[in-house]
Amino acid sequence: MTTTHGESATGILRCFGQMLRLLRTGRGLTRTELGAKLN
Repeated sequence: MTTTHGESATGILRCFGQMLRLLRTGRGLTRTELGAKLN
């Protein structure tokens, strides 16, 4: 799948996941803790 700008949707999601992990670990949260906070 590609976006209208030719970027791969998979690449965008991968980038988002990496940023989320950096922000989460920077706050000292595990995936479980973040999930609980987001409900």
